[in-house]
Amino acid sequence: VYGDVNSTIAAALVAAKLHIPVAHVEAGLRSFDMTMPEEVNRRLTDQLSDLCLVTSPEAIGHLANEGVPVGRAHLVGNPMIDTLLANLDSFDTAKVRAAHDLPERYVLATMHRPANVDAPGTAAALVKHLHGVADLADVVIPVHPRGRANLIAAGLDAHPRVHVLEPLGYIDFIAAVRGAAAVVTDSGGLQEETTILGVPCLTVRPNTERPITITHGTNRLVTFEELVPA
Repeated sequence: VYGDVNSTIAAALVAAKLHIPVAHVEAGLRSFDMTMPEEVNRRLTDQLSDLCLVTSPEAIGHLANEGVPVGRAHLVGNPMIDTLLANLDSFDTAKVRAAHDLPERYVLATMHRPANVDAPGTAAALVKHLHGVADLADVVIPVHPRGRANLIAAGLDAHPRVHVLEPLGYIDFIAAVRGAAAVVTDSGGLQEETTILGVPCLTVRPNTERPITITHGTNRLVTFEELVPA
């Protein structure tokens, strides 16, 4: 099983009850924030797994602290980054710009965490600050289905320099990321992808399960209010 979504823990739970061995890719990542659904999924999946396949060294320590035997944890690298590098020649930024009539210079934003988009008031605050970014640079937003209704209701597309797109496929999305002047997100994986691509990333969260993107990468944690100054 891969990652930290609901299907990850669902598959791990079913497999464990059927006595089918479970291997968890991205094991041991921790935000230490149990209000995040993904953190609950990660912790429970690791406890159910026979093999914990780890993408970063600190994750082995997290697993050991939670009582996972050392022999079950293996540092194997990062398949998501392997996929990105394998497709590097396919990410055609110019093609994506032309297909969606995007400006030469833009900030790409994508938000989907419950803490940022589920409550209408919070979504409205996010839109206000994204409009502040748009006062300085065009903002391209492939809108995630989870937050679409609240963000549009808050007037996301009312700013003339905000370009709202339908969700993009993997190749086109990473091409858009690659061509961005910066990325604003609350995604976990995108923190790693921007680090590899060398694109500045502003993560609108108080924590991250991928601290290596801050210590060795291009990522910064910010609040809504810090988006424009950043």
